[in-house]
Amino acid sequence: MRRALTPLAVASILFAAGSAFAKDDPPPPPPPPPPSDSADSKSDEHKDSAAEPSNSTDFKSTDALLDQSKGKHRPLMLSFFTGFRYPYYIGSIGLVLGARFNIPLVHDGFVPQINDSFDLEFGADFGLVPGLAYGCYTPVYVHPMIEPRYTVYLLPKLAAYVKPLSLGFLIWPNSCGAGFSSFFFHYEASVGVIYKLTNSIALRGEVGSYGIRAGIGISF
Repeated sequence: MRRALTPLAVASILFAAGSAFAKDDPPPPPPPPPPSDSADSKSDEHKDSAAEPSNSTDFKSTDALLDQSKGKHRPLMLSFFTGFRYPYYIGSIGLVLGARFNIPLVHDGFVPQINDSFDLEFGADFGLVPGLAYGCYTPVYVHPMIEPRYTVYLLPKLAAYVKPLSLGFLIWPNSCGAGFSSFFFHYEASVGVIYKLTNSIALRGEVGSYGIRAGIGISF
């Protein structure tokens, strides 16, 4: 009887030992937590900051008047304007449509203590003068020009500039024959402002010695 029970006893001992060993194993690790939305929110915030310039009114903030950091990169800008010419210049109020292409030449400007730049704009105006007082000339003219521009960045969204000497010429057809030129050398001065809506879109306004214009600028 003792011999018959020996295999059963051995099996019972092995089963008990296996159960004890299984109890000593550590439990499996818990599943990882779901991914956080913080990375996406940070990415969205970065996208928003790239699309929206800062609303700061501190002159020491980034890209404001007292930002003295070097290595700035000013974008190119294509602008479209509409406005009018003062009547004393052409005998009647003239309507103007224009385009300008701005190329930054000195990105960090000339004055180390302030945030400035030196640019070159060139383009043309297309003028319409419905009540022209000079009978020899047509009511339509074209005015190509080149304009050195000095810009001071007052706030992240706001910049002011001056064009001390815009040089160009008027192409103004006439019907009076010889002695009446269709080409006139032209120069003027103007001041203006640029207000950023986003890093790519800005509103522009200019007041010059011969007219006033407003428009929109596209940076790239």
